[in-house]
Amino acid sequence: MVREHLALTVERMSRATREDCMEAVLRVIPDVVRANAALKHREVLNDPGFLRERLDALRPEDFEDVSSAYRYAVNGPLYAWDRALGRP
Repeated sequence: MVREHLALTVERMSRATREDCMEAVLRVIPDVVRANAALKHREVLNDPGFLRERLDALRPEDFEDVSSAYRYAVNGPLYAWDRALGRP
């Protein structure tokens, strides 16, 4: 069962466009923000416009890291953006 699920996931990911990946990341971010009480700029980090802008600005290899929409892969950029929002 798990093997079949992974095979299906890999197949879908191999056909996914950057926009498909962006949408997947945007769907998972609210849950990640909700689970991380340490984030200080939660409202901004839930704003799809802000997130699209930040995701678009990532280097291709950095976008590839988060494109799986795996919660732990999304955490790093979220914390970096949160810290950047707190800088003058």
